[in-house]
Amino acid sequence: MHLKHGVTADLPATAVPVDEPTRRRVITAVLDLQNRPEIAARVSQRQTFDDWFAHSPLVEIVFDDEELRTTPSTPSE
Repeated sequence: MHLKHGVTADLPATAVPVDEPTRRRVITAVLDLQNRPEIAARVSQRQTFDDWFAHSPLVEIVFDDEELRTTPSTPSE
């Protein structure tokens, strides 16, 4: 995990493999960012979906402490 500003922490967690449809959706969304003008100018080499999919397994990090887990946002009424 990358924690900003030199923060270190020991947070017990489990890595859960992400299923194929979710991997496809996430990788597609990340690669779509390459086309945004503010990002395209900073990307020197574009990645292809096939390369990322073949070489980028994804996992979901599930923290053991329930208070550290994110909960889906609920729309305000």
